[in-house]
Amino acid sequence: MCVFCSHSFRGRHGRDARWHRPHPWRPGRLVRPQGQSICQRDDETVCIDKATLGGFGSAITFTGFNKVFLAVPDRGPFDGRTDTPYWDRFHFLHLALDTRKPFPNIRTTLLDTRFLRNEWSRHFVGNAYAFDTEHPSATRRFDPEGVALSDDGTFFVSDEYGPYIFEFDRYRRLVRRVRVPKKFRLAPPPLGNPTGDVDSAGNSWELYPQYNVTGRQANRGMERLAITPTERCSSASCRTPSSRTMASTRRRLPGAAG
Repeated sequence: MCVFCSHSFRGRHGRDARWHRPHPWRPGRLVRPQGQSICQRDDETVCIDKATLGGFGSAITFTGFNKVFLAVPDRGPFDGRTDTPYWDRFHFLHLALDTRKPFPNIRTTLLDTRFLRNEWSRHFVGNAYAFDTEHPSATRRFDPEGVALSDDGTFFVSDEYGPYIFEFDRYRRLVRRVRVPKKFRLAPPPLGNPTGDVDSAGNSWELYPQYNVTGRQANRGMERLAITPTERCSSASCRTPSSRTMASTRRRLPGAAG
């Protein structure tokens, strides 16, 4: 498991109560993106409604206000291999527990859904092919996995593609890109070659040495994200060791090849 601690998460405007202030929620609001459906890249007969909720998330956290939670789904359907980009999003949910009733006794109400955007107001997407090796900041593929709130009224999301850690305001806009240590990132070509392609077994080619010899393994990036109460430090962890660690481990094992 790869773990790192960063001091880049410290609030920039001092401690306040922005997450605790009332907000004009619109219950049940789910904006329909342009078009009607998202289909599998290799089989256009396999589709989902483009206005799908997208799940409760890979991550969910309490805002501290009136039983309202922030949930972040992952990259969407078909492992990011879609004919139409799935827009990354986050939800505000109201969770009400009725202790007088037996399980399931939690009533969930969707308050709002918002789509994550970059500095140029372009959507971050689950599309595994939406990368730009010449201009990394133009890369829009983003696979949200972890979420943590700051006291500035913003929230941080960690991802598996880069891996990346981005800070957003609660209205969807990208505020900041937190620098992830180089040893955890997919290296630029020729050491690293991002791709959305998969082998005959459905495994990403990024798992193969000719595509990736450093940084995170494919689909095993920053799964979890947490910020200490003082905001002096935040930690993010991967699902599995980095490619370099795995290679080093193989060399140390008796009889291991490579």
